[in-house]
Amino acid sequence: MARNVADTGKSGGKRSGPLGDVIPDADGPDPRTGGGKPQEDVDDRPVVGTTTPEKYPPSLRNKG
Repeated sequence: MARNVADTGKSGGKRSGPLGDVIPDADGPDPRTGGGKPQEDVDDRPVVGTTTPEKYPPSLRNKG
């Protein structure tokens, strides 16, 4: 697969692959980005998507 080394387009002179994506170089991480937040422990994460029967009107609750 050939790579386009002489790029004069929008990528600022960086090398680009056959699909136009920029090929990373050995300069290291971008200093403009501070990185992401560390991952939370499973026990400390908020519960998302949990509902209780009390959140539904009585007419829509499953009578069992």
